Amino acid sequence: MVSGIEPFNEANKEVRVKLHVKSVCSWLVFFGLLGLFLAGCSISNSVSSSSDSSRSISRSSTSGSGSQVPEETKEAYVKDVITYVSALGRSDIGADDFMRGMSSIAQRHSISDWEGYRFTYVAIGRGLRQAGLAWDEVATLPYLKPLIQADSSRLKYIKEGFDK
Repeated sequence: MVSGIEPFNEANKEVRVKLHVKSVCSWLVFFGLLGLFLAGCSISNSVSSSSDSSRSISRSSTSGSGSQVPEETKEAYVKDVITYVSALGRSDIGADDFMRGMSSIAQRHSISDWEGYRFTYVAIGRGLRQAGLAWDEVATLPYLKPLIQADSSRLKYIKEGFDK
């Protein structure tokens, strides 16, 4: 037997399959996010299914600060958030990377405090539903845990978007 090479057997087959699936998923997420960023996160009309819902989502902001964001800006931002979160789906992306991605989207739309807007969380919920996740999976996503733990009302807004 060559040193460092294990023979093929059922015990290591499962480990190799899991590693392969994880690797493929990581690459898919990477290329998906890369595509979003290279395209400047501009969303084409091909995402028309989220168009109507994004209008209603963008109108639902928290307190007075949401009214400072122009309606067209909110709509474009909401579409981008839905697309970003939908691309992530069940990804094991870390919370820091998720926050950077969200901050980048918000910055492109001149939204300075994305965490303070209800429409952000409603859009996250729409993206999760669009990704095909079950509601039971949402609270366990590693990239959402810190957001939800910081303010429990965020989960309520995510659920609102998920149910739309």
